[in-house]
Amino acid sequence: MENKAKISIRDIAEKAGVSKSLVALALNDRYGVNSETRLHILHVAHQMGYDFTRIRKQHKSGRVILSILVDKQTHMTETFWREIFWGIERAANEKNVLLDIITYEDYNNRVEINKMVSHILHSETHGIIVVFRCNKNMLDEFLQFSLPIILVEPQEIYDLRYTHIRGSYYNGAYEVADYLIRQGHKHLAFVGNLKHCISFRLRYHGFKDRISQEEGIRFSEIVENSTGNDLYDKEVDKECFLRVINSPDRPTAVFFANDPLAIRYIDIFKELNLSVPEDISVVGFDNDRESALCEPKLTTCQIEAREIGRQAIEAMLEKIAGCNYQKIIEVSTRFVERESVKNLNK
Repeated sequence: MENKAKISIRDIAEKAGVSKSLVALALNDRYGVNSETRLHILHVAHQMGYDFTRIRKQHKSGRVILSILVDKQTHMTETFWREIFWGIERAANEKNVLLDIITYEDYNNRVEINKMVSHILHSETHGIIVVFRCNKNMLDEFLQFSLPIILVEPQEIYDLRYTHIRGSYYNGAYEVADYLIRQGHKHLAFVGNLKHCISFRLRYHGFKDRISQEEGIRFSEIVENSTGNDLYDKEVDKECFLRVINSPDRPTAVFFANDPLAIRYIDIFKELNLSVPEDISVVGFDNDRESALCEPKLTTCQIEAREIGRQAIEAMLEKIAGCNYQKIIEVSTRFVERESVKNLNK
């Protein structure tokens, strides 16, 4: 990248293959240049290292403004994500922070990334909070803004250049295993697709690590299914699980990576004439609304999603105030005991 102090409108015009007047219009977000050309010019200027703070200073409002980049696949109808945004919004209101919500569908799409770049370059934003899906290429684009960036529940990326806010999934799953062991279960199983996201992998390792510390406890795992279907979805492959469930020493308790998966398998157990929890105990994760409505009511582990949102605002304000180190903030879980686990000690 070229030295910011040396980047001029003429330099950008030559690199972009347009006139200086078009560059000036694009940089100042004025009429007279179409959207495609504007995006092209902004992207070239951004890649060259043009100092956009000169533009931001013209619109200084005095109030903290944060850009919230939201992947539309967060399924805002789901309780977990709604609660996170409720926490973000409430904390922002309390701290007099203005939120600028920017949604995207495909973080690999250059046009979408350019649109986000354009939006942020012409905003007064003091920081960027990215929720859910993103990748290294997308984040590298925003890293060049010299603005603080915080990742909330990133699904795929684990990059220590950024502060991460997420649930304490390892510890929560560790507690699930500990609970089942205390209930007298000697053969435990985990079901989930480890390729789905980081949080599933953390749940797997927390569960397995607690079991490995206890002598005489057997562990079975189903981390993928034979058809390649995503076990996160409701369309699951029964055959994958039946290889374990039909074995001579089948598990007495199964921990599923999330509640929708656990609830789906409870229905499968019923089809197989297996009773939960009399024949097999089941534990989920997340405490979705349906977990308290299914039959039997599902024992699960709850993430305090609102607290994740609040922590994102708190961490961002720390960075804006001058904190220059990165950290991983994990919000604790709460175990929710209901009806889907049998106590074998009785």
